[in-house]
Amino acid sequence: MEELLKALKSEDHDESAADKDKFPIHDPTRHWKLKKPKVGEKYESAKQFKECVTYYALANGYSIWFEVSSRKKMIAKCGQRPERVKDTKKGKTTKNVRYPPQQKDGQQNLCKWRCYPRWMKKEGSFQVISLDDVHTCSRNFKYGSLINYKWIGKEFGSRIRMNPDIKLFEIADLVMKKYKL
Repeated sequence: MEELLKALKSEDHDESAADKDKFPIHDPTRHWKLKKPKVGEKYESAKQFKECVTYYALANGYSIWFEVSSRKKMIAKCGQRPERVKDTKKGKTTKNVRYPPQQKDGQQNLCKWRCYPRWMKKEGSFQVISLDDVHTCSRNFKYGSLINYKWIGKEFGSRIRMNPDIKLFEIADLVMKKYKL
């Protein structure tokens, strides 16, 4: 009878540990074409989340930008980043005025893909709270600010250090061959 009680207690203990870790943890060693944000997925930092979203955009051909980007929360959206209003007379304006919705023929033409991660104090991780994973846009392969000199330096820094005389067009060819940009 005591053995049965011990077995039941150990099963209850295992289930409570499983409940604590019910959300997946992001695997940074996963191949770049398979990286995709998921609801509840935990990241070590905002930087790791940005890296995951960048690779997701590269693999699928979407133009994703970060509307809000801080250490505490982020908002990633699909589509080209709208132009800023360049009216110096207005001074500081609200986000709705700075980033007006893009419209065609009087109708809004915005993709519905949104990802909202936030820093969770108790878990000590950056976690995706909400994800609208439906793209209503077509793939356009215009990455905007996702692919910049910092990203290229991080990805191809070792090759550049091995060959410091490498030309700029050779680096561009390397990027185009590996990521088909």
